[in-house]
Amino acid sequence: MTSVSPRPSSVWHVVEHHAVQTRRTMQTVLLSGFLSPVFTMLALGWGIGSQVDDVSSLGTPDYLHFVGPGVMIGTATLQGGFSSLWQALAALRWEGMYKNVVRSPATFTDAMTGRLVWMGILNALSSVAFLIVLVIAIGWSGFGALLTPFIAGLTAMSAAAGVLAFTSRKESGDGFSVVARLGLTPLFVFSGTFSSIDTLPTAIATVIKFFPTYHGIEVARDLINERAEVVPSLLHIAVIVAWIALGWALSFGGFRKALTS
Repeated sequence: MTSVSPRPSSVWHVVEHHAVQTRRTMQTVLLSGFLSPVFTMLALGWGIGSQVDDVSSLGTPDYLHFVGPGVMIGTATLQGGFSSLWQALAALRWEGMYKNVVRSPATFTDAMTGRLVWMGILNALSSVAFLIVLVIAIGWSGFGALLTPFIAGLTAMSAAAGVLAFTSRKESGDGFSVVARLGLTPLFVFSGTFSSIDTLPTAIATVIKFFPTYHGIEVARDLINERAEVVPSLLHIAVIVAWIALGWALSFGGFRKALTS
């Protein structure tokens, strides 16, 4: 019986395959993933943010220190989630990419694990460029800030895994627009990206805390503002990792059916 546990060497080959496929458009992918959040950050941080007189409730020196990490992680969530909709379905069913993968010694679990790892790497790379601009804008904020691209990549993986669990069982893109508009976009907006979730109704704030975007933003914001504590940060990261594990487990059946039947 073929092992269903992902093998590091095969997973890495899948990651390399995605990297080669993306190589021709890598500059465009990284540039778009970098410029869009940067312009958003500048417009809100220096534009609207300049009109925010009282930031005492935010716990940051100014609004840019607050919104910068939020936009970084929120954008990674969007990119990770969107990548697991039409793009993932195309690789799984329409283009036959993963059908070719499983004709090699790699298994379907290698294929889906490699996809998630690639999403983490790609979004972490995009976030490095974003971090450089953020540090230029707000100044050096300690070595902890260097960990924020890792947090962005991890959060992107969690969003990708959660959405992939839905996509892996689909044969068409029906319902994808609903997931994008009523799921991913609201999470980007309301997870503490632009304002504290304490301003939301208690019921909504409670629901938001179940999702990884909020936890990624909290860790990144604490790191950027040099107020991170080990235990709270690890608890936030644990939620993110739990989402990755849950999404991976729920994607298992869909990938197995699509690639082994």
